Amino acid sequence: MDIGIVVNRLVRPIYPKDVRVVVHLDLESAGSSEYEFSAVEKYLLEAQYGEGKTTGTEVYTHLKRSDLLKTCLNLRDGEEITKINSKPIRDFLGGDTLFLWKSVVKFEGGAFHVPGLGNTGREITIGWYPLVNVFRNCHPAARFSGFEWVPT
Repeated sequence: MDIGIVVNRLVRPIYPKDVRVVVHLDLESAGSSEYEFSAVEKYLLEAQYGEGKTTGTEVYTHLKRSDLLKTCLNLRDGEEITKINSKPIRDFLGGDTLFLWKSVVKFEGGAFHVPGLGNTGREITIGWYPLVNVFRNCHPAARFSGFEWVPT
């Protein structure tokens, strides 16, 4: 699936009005300005496989500790993917919510959230999910393939 994604990294992403802190402001404009969507993969923690489950907090902690956070997509990537809204991307998503972990935020009430790409069948949408939620095998991280992680 060769679908070109073009992201103007100079454009700030649009956050919900009640976001108080963008946790990784340094990663807001990080990433390639052009890539093929086929370079994106779904990434799960071992605890998420099969019937397994974990919390978003555990996923986020793992991505930070293992230095995989920098391989994830961010909100700007998600905004451009929603504009393309192609059938192959919707098929790739299937019924999964694909999370954009570089863009964790803290809302007004103090809860941390992560944006996720969802597929309604007709369009790709962005929703916001609390990190305290349960994350199962249908809640993978969106990351660029080709990066190896070796557990320490």
